[in-house]
Amino acid sequence: MKKTKLVSILCVIALLGLCVVPMVGCEEVEITPEMEELIRAEVAKLQGPQGEPGPAGPQGEAGPAGSPGPKGATGATGPAGPTGSQGSQGEQGPQGEVGPAGPSGSKGATGSKGATGATGPAGPAAPPISLETEGNGIAFWSTEEAYSGTYSVKLTASTFNDYAKVKLPISGEFSSFVAPSFYYKISDYAIETEDNIGAKWPVYLRTGETVAFGYLSPYPVIHIFDGNEEHWIIGQPWAESTKVDWTVWNNAQASTVHAEALWHDETFTGPTTEGYVGWGPLSYWTETAYSTFDVVDVSIGLGSFALTGRQSVYVDDVTIHGFTYNLGN
Repeated sequence: MKKTKLVSILCVIALLGLCVVPMVGCEEVEITPEMEELIRAEVAKLQGPQGEPGPAGPQGEAGPAGSPGPKGATGATGPAGPTGSQGSQGEQGPQGEVGPAGPSGSKGATGSKGATGATGPAGPAAPPISLETEGNGIAFWSTEEAYSGTYSVKLTASTFNDYAKVKLPISGEFSSFVAPSFYYKISDYAIETEDNIGAKWPVYLRTGETVAFGYLSPYPVIHIFDGNEEHWIIGQPWAESTKVDWTVWNNAQASTVHAEALWHDETFTGPTTEGYVGWGPLSYWTETAYSTFDVVDVSIGLGSFALTGRQSVYVDDVTIHGFTYNLGN
């Protein structure tokens, strides 16, 4: 009986897969839960209590790596995805540093020299200027004073018989001659006249001025000739109450007796203007009295006055027909 039970139990255990034994002589039976629990209890009795686990054995050496398997076949390319929308523009990057300067270019070829311009017409040559005197008159080149440049001409006449001048050999038809102009300055060497200029010779006074005792300016003299006879057409001096600085002698200046400067010839043969016998404007001498004459020279003179008192002046920058002669330069 005990053996039968054991066999039956073994068969049942084998059926339950609790052990591996040959199923010899076992019959097929239906195992209920109650029977399974009973069998497990019986098996536990037969097995005895479970011993404690033994110490772990040493780790075995790793086995050799297996050879790689064959490469799988490449999968088919999937269909292309839809085109993505354009991304927003990125911010501008920082400016790069300036690169090193490139090598200097080679020097260009020198251009050819331009053609020399044509020589312009020569200007009028300055005439040889000379100084002349009569009596005890004095004329010399001076560096004491000058209106322009370095030199002027200093003229001095002390009495009626003294005369001094600077002469420029100017030529041309007298009929078309235009009155010269020049600059003068009264020298400190001059002495005030002993005669009342305004009372004796009011023609020497500029319009609106009053001069009694004072000084006299130099005056222009035009030397003319017609092949047979010659004359000197003499302009008037101006009266100065003081030793004036550089002042211009101008034919257009009106006097107390006439609208412009008056002139006479060496013999006072001519018209009477404002009571002055032999005095007339320059136009009378160029157009009526001596219209057929030619100019020989032009001078700026001082002296031969009907007034007493030593007169002394500087003369510079004589202008005749638009050309200025800078005396001494």
